[in-house]
Amino acid sequence: MSKILTKISLVCIVVASFILQTASALEQENSIKINNNVLVLNGQGIRDKFFFDVYSAALYLEQPSNNGLEIINSNKQMTIRLIMLRDVDGDSMRGAIKDGFVSSLGDQYPNLEKDIQLFLTTFGDEASYGNVYTLSYQQDIGTTIYINNTKTEIIKGFEFKQALFSIWLGDKPAQESLKQELLGN
Repeated sequence: MSKILTKISLVCIVVASFILQTASALEQENSIKINNNVLVLNGQGIRDKFFFDVYSAALYLEQPSNNGLEIINSNKQMTIRLIMLRDVDGDSMRGAIKDGFVSSLGDQYPNLEKDIQLFLTTFGDEASYGNVYTLSYQQDIGTTIYINNTKTEIIKGFEFKQALFSIWLGDKPAQESLKQELLGN
């Protein structure tokens, strides 16, 4: 009987540890400071695929908004931050994001393909559990990509920023429920 209780206790400890790790990975800050500007949390949610939580996403803006189209077309500073909740191989991550660009851009995709390919290379061989991807747009700079707070790439152009933010906030978002959460709805 004591062996069974010991095994049950160990399982409970492992499950509790996993829950605590997942809960801490889900926590997004209420505000962030990028290039000396403070952005406030507009909304956050979980991207899931086939019943698996893939990443926690948060949208940061200068002023809160619940209008996806206005955010996409705004030339103000904004950031989307993704915290990986599981390991995803690089090919799968790049494929999913490319699909998001294709879905949101339609026949305009070829116009931004060079910038999109550059962006996709930032994901490397694996998007690992706990990695933080910060995608921050600022007028006159472009979209700066940070991985775990290290600047990895800057992609110039307002059109790229519009396409990128459309993945989550556009008419054909990667996940409608995540879009609504990012918009604070």
